[in-house]
Amino acid sequence: MALTDYEKQKIIQRLEDLDDVARALILASIDAFAEWLANVLYEIFLKIQHALSKFWKWLRSQFD
Repeated sequence: MALTDYEKQKIIQRLEDLDDVARALILASIDAFAEWLANVLYEIFLKIQHALSKFWKWLRSQFD
């Protein structure tokens, strides 16, 4: 199931609220991102857990 624009923005906003070092650590690996997402936005994690790799790659490009 695809994320809505609102859900994507919610993830981005939570990441933007972090300092640069914390955000870089979370986005450094898919495992770190999955753990963070499961802890912070569990309902979204459940929705995309099977397509997490694709979303993670897209998300990293938003912070380059």
